[in-house]
Amino acid sequence: MDAPVTPTRSSASGRSSVIDSLRGCTLSGVRVHKEELRRKITFPEYLRLAMREAIRAKDVGAATVAQYFEAAHAEGAEQVEPAEWPMVVFINSKSGGRHGPELKARLQELMGEEQVI
Repeated sequence: MDAPVTPTRSSASGRSSVIDSLRGCTLSGVRVHKEELRRKITFPEYLRLAMREAIRAKDVGAATVAQYFEAAHAEGAEQVEPAEWPMVVFINSKSGGRHGPELKARLQELMGEEQVI
C-alpha cells in the first residue's frame, strides 16, 4: 500500500486558481441599466392593474379585471410589449436583518407595487 500523498505547492495553487476563476464568473462587476432592467421584468400596465384589482377584490373573475384585458387588446389599441423575464417578488419583512421594508420600497420603485408583495 502506498503512503498518502501530501498536497504539493502546485496542486494547492491549482485549486486556488480554479476558485479565483469561479469568482470571476459572478455578476458583481456587471452593470445593468435600470431602465433596461425595468423594461425586461415589469409586466405590461394593463396586467399590473388587473392583478391589483383582482387582489383588492379577492376575485380573479372580477368584471374590472376583464375590462383591463379587453381594453389592452381592443382593435386600435397600442401593441403591448410583454416583459422578457416577468417577475413577482415576495418579501418577508422579518428576514435579512429586518431590511424587508427598505427592500420592498426599492423593488416597488423599480418594478411597480403590484409585482412586489
